[in-house]
Amino acid sequence: DVSFTAIDNCIIVFKEGTKDIESSCDGMLTFAESLYLVELKKQGTGGWISDAKGQLENTIRLISENHDLSSFRYKKAFACNRKHPSFTVIDIAERRSFFERTRGFRIDVQAEIVIK
Repeated sequence: DVSFTAIDNCIIVFKEGTKDIESSCDGMLTFAESLYLVELKKQGTGGWISDAKGQLENTIRLISENHDLSSFRYKKAFACNRKHPSFTVIDIAERRSFFERTRGFRIDVQAEIVIK
């Protein structure tokens, strides 16, 4: 079974000591030993990938600070944009950097998420 959990605008986390809301991704898919975080965009112009990655990284930080993710063998972060349906290549150095910054999440930029 695949479970979807809405995060953005549903789980509100305030920045410490302020009334500002932390940015977060749109949702989370969980199944078997997998955790997929998803940020959905519909921008037609540049900048959407870095915005999405920032939201995904912040969500990963917030979840990691409050939950043990060790039971998830597969952890992925998806930046998806229906205005850019073709697969976007992220270079190996950026993939590795994201993996290290997020303690084990792999990043993908595409319009469709395939669950196997």
